[in-house]
Amino acid sequence: MVSSAASFGLPPEVRARPRWRSVSWDTLTEGQDVRITQGGRYIRYGTIDCATPDGSLVWIVLKDLGERRIFHRSDGTNVEISE
Repeated sequence: MVSSAASFGLPPEVRARPRWRSVSWDTLTEGQDVRITQGGRYIRYGTIDCATPDGSLVWIVLKDLGERRIFHRSDGTNVEISE
């Protein structure tokens, strides 16, 4: 018999993990929740505060730090949204 994740006592936020996908930075909108990765490694999770029209820069309010940081597309940073 296969056990469900709930039977292992995992918290709901772990069981309900969203799937993430990369998006073009020029499609990001204010208030959108995103995950930041670089080189395939998770960096931070946050909410888009502002983005330039050409998508070269985004300001993200980081959930765990509560501060606003700027990210540059040219630095190899990847922005992902949940599906």
